[in-house]
Amino acid sequence: MNWSEGEHPAPRVFDEWREYAEEIWPRQRTWRFWPVIWMHDAEPGSLVWTRDLAGIYYFGQIVGPWRYADAPLNRELDLTSLRDVRFHRIGSEGDVPGAVVRSYSNRGRAFQHVSDAGAAWYSAYLFAEKAGRALPEWRPSLMQVIDSLLGPFDVQDLIAAYLQVERGYIALPARQVDTTLAYEYVLRHPSNGHLAVAQVKTGAQAVETDTLPTADEDLRCFIFSPRHNYPAVLPPNVVPLDVEDIAAFVRNNPNALPPVVQRWAVRVAD
Repeated sequence: MNWSEGEHPAPRVFDEWREYAEEIWPRQRTWRFWPVIWMHDAEPGSLVWTRDLAGIYYFGQIVGPWRYADAPLNRELDLTSLRDVRFHRIGSEGDVPGAVVRSYSNRGRAFQHVSDAGAAWYSAYLFAEKAGRALPEWRPSLMQVIDSLLGPFDVQDLIAAYLQVERGYIALPARQVDTTLAYEYVLRHPSNGHLAVAQVKTGAQAVETDTLPTADEDLRCFIFSPRHNYPAVLPPNVVPLDVEDIAAFVRNNPNALPPVVQRWAVRVAD
């Protein structure tokens, strides 16, 4: 948000910025500028994640105070509230906590908190590693890996591996439908040709059974949420998967795990 070409001059200090914002947006719409307040209030040394347009992730530490940038390019891009950050290039989401990846999956804010203990611990660990400091004594539990550290697509891959190894199905990759709300992929059982689908949710997302195939369609549907966010009553063709069974599969089948899952699993403490 910038004012230099409007009724207000560019703010010199943050109190001026907030005063201008409260004049422009009524109190009931203050959510519009809370991201800037959070960014301003973040302590020096706070750890932050970001990614570029190519999906490459970066991780760093805030090293400077809030400032208002009034250059023409900043105004054009509407990027005028800034903090200096010392960044490290991380790469693809395979090395990024799942809770961080999920924060980009919905319409997010320019700056927001990621309230997840596993992601916070891993971020501190990664920062110490990148900065050449002594690594903190941290190893995640397997439940933290499944719930917090794996990205949404990694959990989908894990459930596909589980259904193939433990339930005997064959996943049909060409039938993946990540753009729908209903299910992630189609599976087929080689013994009788029976078709099944799977819906996988991560974080606090709840399984939405009203989008799933009904019992009349004679299509089995496996559902998974690491936090068991399942409806109390499920249709007879819907089969909920237990996170304990998935954890046991990870422990007992290291060579059947998707590579990203395996990379996180070797860090576990239990």
